[in-house]
Order: sequence, then structure tokens, then C-alpha cells
Amino acid sequence: MLADPHHVLRRYPFPSVFKHLPTILSAMFGSAVLLLIGAAARKLGVLRPAFDRAILKLIVRGLMPALVFSVVAGNEKLRDPLRVMTPPLVGFMSIILGFAVAAAFVRAFRNWLNMSPSAQRTFVFTTGVYNYGYIPIPIVLLLFGDETLSVLFLHNTGIDLAFWTVGVLVMTGHFSGAVLLKAVNPPSVAIVVGLICNWSGMSDHIPVEVIDSLNIVGKVSLPLGLLLIGATVTDHLHEAGLRHGLRIIAAANLLRLGVIPVLFLLTARFLPCSIELKRVIVVQAAMPAGVFAIIMARHYHGDTPTAMRVILTTNVICLITAPLWLPVGMWFVGVTQ
Repeated sequence: MLADPHHVLRRYPFPSVFKHLPTILSAMFGSAVLLLIGAAARKLGVLRPAFDRAILKLIVRGLMPALVFSVVAGNEKLRDPLRVMTPPLVGFMSIILGFAVAAAFVRAFRNWLNMSPSAQRTFVFTTGVYNYGYIPIPIVLLLFGDETLSVLFLHNTGIDLAFWTVGVLVMTGHFSGAVLLKAVNPPSVAIVVGLICNWSGMSDHIPVEVIDSLNIVGKVSLPLGLLLIGATVTDHLHEAGLRHGLRIIAAANLLRLGVIPVLFLLTARFLPCSIELKRVIVVQAAMPAGVFAIIMARHYHGDTPTAMRVILTTNVICLITAPLWLPVGMWFVGVTQ
């Protein structure tokens, strides 16, 4: 069912959406606490760098696919091909939009920003890519439940594709088809398997107990992922040089937490799509820069201090902006629980 935003706006006056604020704050606070615990664990030597690869493999190859399959298989709303095709396309285009806004800003204010070519590419990449996984997942779960979560996972497959194609082009200036293989990962495979089970009717024969068990096990990936992100950011804190990049910080936060969210919300309001996808776009609009951009900046010889300035400050400031953007976005777009 497609949502009529004008009709929903009449049903949900602006003050009423702030009833969701405690839930939003709960999700944001819980995520922030886990990030801080991960940082503290790294500093105290409890979560050592040597453990990172094993934990990441556990999340990506085991826990996250279990969660993805549990919310996709048997989901009646994902038996419509249009509902399946639209979220990845929107996810892909959301990254293109972020890159375009950041690139246009750099071109217009190149002299004021005073960045090297490497720093410019890194700024465009880190500002354009948002945290589309570990932070929005608990928010979507708490606000909207598993049906919207399944659409979020479909949406994120488009982001993965944009990340490893257009994102690599932004960082390096050239593209290799080999990087496309990185967009094929266990969670995306779990989506395909879940959809095949849906379309073939096999999901009707999977015991509910199995789906519930996979869901419970899969949700363990969320706190583990946030702990790992906190530890990773801590490893690179010394590279941020916040005092020397105030213009970059101001520009990144203006775009990532100000201009781009407005464009996302306009898209969500007027795009003829399901209410679940509109909810996903509203949540993603409030997200900060993605932490994995640090790894990309290092791997593709970008400017790590620029990446750290963008990522660190947007992730801190979004603790203030996200609880405001989310209820305002829900009201403007016309979506609620």
C-alpha cells in the first residue's frame, strides 16, 4: 500500500509525533553507550585489535545473515516484485545524491576549504556515505518492527553496490570490475535466499521456531557491531587533528546533518513507494557519516585526518540532531508506528 503523505499529515499533527521521542532517545542512547564501551574496551586492552577480524567475520558471515533471513523469509509484503526492486534502487541513489551534494560544495567552496585533491576526494566520500547499518537497525526495530527492517536490508543492498562502484570511483578516480565482488556478501546472499523462499512458497514450510531462533541469534550482531565500531574509531582518534580542520568539520556537518537530510525527506514525502520504504528513508536521513570510510580512506590512499574529522564529529553531533530529525521527518513525510 502506497502512502499518501498529505492524507497522513492531516491524521498526524506535528506535536503528536514527539510521542516517539522516548523510543528514539532510547535507541540512540543505547547505541552511544555501546560505542563508548567499545572505545573503553580498546583503551583498557580488553578488546584487542587482534580480535577484530574474528568478530567481524562472526557478524558478517553468521549473525547478520541469520537476522536478515529471519525478517525476509515469510514476509508477505516482499512477495511483490515492485516492493523488492524499489528499496535497492533508492539506496543506490541515496549515495549518489550524497556524493553529488558534497562534490558540488567542494567545487563551489574549494578556496575556502583549502584541501588537497586527496582530502577533497575523501571529504566527498565520507560526507556522502552514511552509517546505514548498525545505528539505524536498532532504531528501525524499536520504532517500526521486522517488516520495515526487511525493507531496510533490501535498501542497504543498493548502498553496498553504490559503495563499491561509485564510491571507489570517487576515492580513486577509476573503477575496476573486481570490486563488484565485494558487494556480494553473506547478508546479501541471505536476502536472495529469503526472497527465493518467499516466491517459491518454501518459507511457509519453515517452522516459526526456526525463524524466531535465527532472529534472536541474529540480533546479537547489533551490540557486537557497535562495540567494534567504538573500538575502531578509538584506534584512529589521534589522526583527527580537530583543531586544524574546523572548516572541513563545519562543512561536513552542515551537509551530512543538514542539507542532505532535507533532500532525503523531500524524496520520502513525494516518492510513490511503500510506507515501509518511506520509514527507512526518514531514519537514514538522520544518520551520521559511516565509520567504514576510515578503512576506505587508508586502503585507497585518501586523507585519513579528513575522514576522521568528518566521521567523528558527525557521529557525536548526530546524538543531538537525530532525535530532532526523526520525529520531524516522521511528521513531514507522514509515517508513524
